[in-house]
Amino acid sequence: MRLFENPIIPSKTPLPRPDDSGSSYPWTHVPRLVFIGSFVAAAIYAGAFFWRFGSLDNWPSSESYILLARNLSNGHGYSLDGTHPTALRPPLYPLMLAATMDVTGDHWFLATVLLQAVGAALCLVMVFGLARAIWPQSWAPWLSAGLLAIHGQFMFEMLSLRETVWFTLALLGVAWLLLKRTPPAASAVALGGLLASLYLFRPTGLMVCGVTFAFLAWNAVRLESVAVRRLLITLVASAVFVAPWQAFTCRNFGAPGFFPTSSSGYNLAKGADPDLATVTPWIDADRLDPRIRKLTDTIPGTEELATDRALKQIAIKLISKNPRRVIYRSMASAVEFVSPLPIPLGTGTLKSTDHGLTIENFRPDWEEIAFTPVVILLLVSACGGLKYFLCRKEGPSFFGLWIVLVFLSFLTVHALTFTKTRYRLPLDALLAVPAGAWLAGCKRKREADGADKNPLP
Repeated sequence: MRLFENPIIPSKTPLPRPDDSGSSYPWTHVPRLVFIGSFVAAAIYAGAFFWRFGSLDNWPSSESYILLARNLSNGHGYSLDGTHPTALRPPLYPLMLAATMDVTGDHWFLATVLLQAVGAALCLVMVFGLARAIWPQSWAPWLSAGLLAIHGQFMFEMLSLRETVWFTLALLGVAWLLLKRTPPAASAVALGGLLASLYLFRPTGLMVCGVTFAFLAWNAVRLESVAVRRLLITLVASAVFVAPWQAFTCRNFGAPGFFPTSSSGYNLAKGADPDLATVTPWIDADRLDPRIRKLTDTIPGTEELATDRALKQIAIKLISKNPRRVIYRSMASAVEFVSPLPIPLGTGTLKSTDHGLTIENFRPDWEEIAFTPVVILLLVSACGGLKYFLCRKEGPSFFGLWIVLVFLSFLTVHALTFTKTRYRLPLDALLAVPAGAWLAGCKRKREADGADKNPLP
């Protein structure tokens, strides 16, 4: 029994007809040309990245991930300073980096980039597979994968030394397991593992878990024995995979955490900081980090939970002091989250003056901005495709609803804190599926209108 059923589409609609086959893997029936094209596209972007950045010193990355991985590889544990355990970052990506360092030694950087290029190619293949499973007899799969392949912001982020590419693959895997008919027990275990990996890759993975478990529970409430069993197996599997990390946080910090990191208060305080409006959308919001750290200078650096609680209290005071400003800032963050322009828009130097913070030497990131028309096309087309799913009950309507709820949960989190375009990019891979369907529907409608105007003899 699948969670997302595929209702029959009336022949008069412009959307292609969904497939009801039960193939078990997203790469089943994917043409060889798609594999070749996906790897060629990833190779082209990787080459452009090497031409643009050249070395690890300039490569887009999160330095804390690399530091954690090096300490793990050198036997110093999950620590930023090599001595004290930390939970500031989710553990899965640093563990993957550390394993790569252990296997490839000094060549870990090149090996990581090559692995992430393979991951980027697999994202394109999985998007094609998802669209092909729903609309096998149309242009939708080709348009979905093609639209994502020319999405330069997405493809470049897949190559950055961050968790985004693996988070995206896990998200697409969850979508596949919810959409297709697979053996219940094996599907539930795999789904639990993927949901746990999302949680351990990025804090917003918790939102995907919440939405997905809500859908599974809704299906179970309908008293379907298979659905109840699937929900229970998925919950147990997720708990088993997450348990080692919770045991680590409990052992080192005295209690397990609902969130996968000890930085939720930090993010909330950054979102409530009055100076955030000066920094975003122009430069990276992380430029405010040194200022926020000074707010808790009196707390020892090893007391992460105490620091997190103090930052939550600071955030609450800032919000209560001027709620209107925080509401406006949240609305602006929501707009930035859905913006086709890359956030941040560029780089610059943050300076303190007598009149407050200013940005000097601002340089727009024209390479990323150049892909804005593609992102506009993807987002507009996705809205059209989701409209068919939800309003007219065509295509797999629950699949569309799951995408919408996951998107809204991400939007809410980043409206309450702060945002960058890269936080939305895994969702762009999901949105490419309805976007391709809508574009294929437009193509079919134009062809039908042309045939009516020029009937064959």
